[in-house]
Amino acid sequence: MEFDLTDRTTLTVGGTWQEGEGRNSRGLPAYADGRLLDVPRSTYAGADWDHSRTRSTDVFARLDHEFENGAQWSASSNYLNRSRDGKIAFANAPVDPVTGLTELLPEHRIDREDNFNFDTSLTMPFEVGELEQKVVIGADYQRAREEMDRARGRAVDFDIFDPDYGIAEPAWNFNRFDLVRNRQYGIYGQAQIKPVEWGTIVVGGRLTWWDTRSSDRRSGEEASRASVDGKFTPYIAGIVDVTDTTSVYASYASIFVPQDAVTVDNQVIDPREGKQYEVGVKTELFDGAANASFALFQIEDRNRAVTDPSDPDYSIASGKARSRGFEVDVSGELLPSWEVIAGYTYLRSQYLNDPDNGDAVFEPRAPRHSFRLWNKYTFETGKLEGLSLGGGIRVFSDVYRIDEGVRFSQSGYAVVDLQLGYRFNENLKASLTVSNVFDKTYYQSVGYGERQNYYGAPRAAMFKLSSTF
Repeated sequence: MEFDLTDRTTLTVGGTWQEGEGRNSRGLPAYADGRLLDVPRSTYAGADWDHSRTRSTDVFARLDHEFENGAQWSASSNYLNRSRDGKIAFANAPVDPVTGLTELLPEHRIDREDNFNFDTSLTMPFEVGELEQKVVIGADYQRAREEMDRARGRAVDFDIFDPDYGIAEPAWNFNRFDLVRNRQYGIYGQAQIKPVEWGTIVVGGRLTWWDTRSSDRRSGEEASRASVDGKFTPYIAGIVDVTDTTSVYASYASIFVPQDAVTVDNQVIDPREGKQYEVGVKTELFDGAANASFALFQIEDRNRAVTDPSDPDYSIASGKARSRGFEVDVSGELLPSWEVIAGYTYLRSQYLNDPDNGDAVFEPRAPRHSFRLWNKYTFETGKLEGLSLGGGIRVFSDVYRIDEGVRFSQSGYAVVDLQLGYRFNENLKASLTVSNVFDKTYYQSVGYGERQNYYGAPRAAMFKLSSTF
């Protein structure tokens, strides 16, 4: 709900309540030598009693005020309460190539999350030499509490090629009662300065105070605690308008991201820290009918929390890693009635100076090469007026993960999508979209011999009818 308290002041309040039921999956196992399974995509590594219930409540409020000089002040807050009660038997061992057996580990896990956030900022525009400038200052506060109760049963054998889901549900005995509490607050600012009409300098930064504690709720014993006082993270960028339709830019940002992930021994993982660089160009084509961009980027960071291979309920801190690459995008109407969206991304990620991982790929689920192309042509005249034909292709190079010297990989693949649409009149239109037309079978992401290998989506069709009035 939105209320205009005055001509310049608006109050917005709202909320969302959501409840759902489903079935969790931690993916398929693989062979210990790195080979992925050749089983139907409907194969499920689990039990018939696997079940998950989620419930969340989110309420928010925002107050905006515009001053006579053009300055804008806003204050917003939200409260989120979320819970999940899940039972699952997940694959926990590589598949024996002779017997076809893996093992399932039964688990009952209850999660509760409580978050409160508040942010306030003031935006002040002004002119210097008839050139518009802008300054933003603000402060925020975040508080979070996360609880996890966990019980596990005894592992049981499971034939992945002839699944029997009628596994007896164990008598649950909860023995983990984790609690993680986080508090973070900070002040931030940004200035957009135009020293000349064709150039803009953006400078900004943030001071962060952060404190987190993990403990055992049953005993009350604190397992670990970490804090940061007044951590400064700067940001700077420059934009140059080469022509009326083309701009080049460069930016640098310092990375500091507090994390609530904990290790299996309940130790809080230190904040993720690093640096990010980017340079690029953006331009308009065909009198603004299309846009094109090119960007070079590099990200160096350390301590990023990733799933612990030995226990997927917890995390480990990755070593120092670097991701670099470039991205090209074109979108818009290249010719009358012909819309195109095309892009190519090159990404190379690797660990740096990490004796445990060597030069292994840091983000194995992200392919080094990815290409996407979508075309849509709409007939505007003649007997086919209102008909539209669309088609596209998504191409990815291989993805892989190296675990304890063993390579688990999915070779490169391509997926084709098609669409048929019709506009009956200005107010009514319909479309039929078929994704993965040739029903390509592939693993979208790969994990370990034990689990977390996921098939990509099979062929699917969606019919959409929309009306405006």
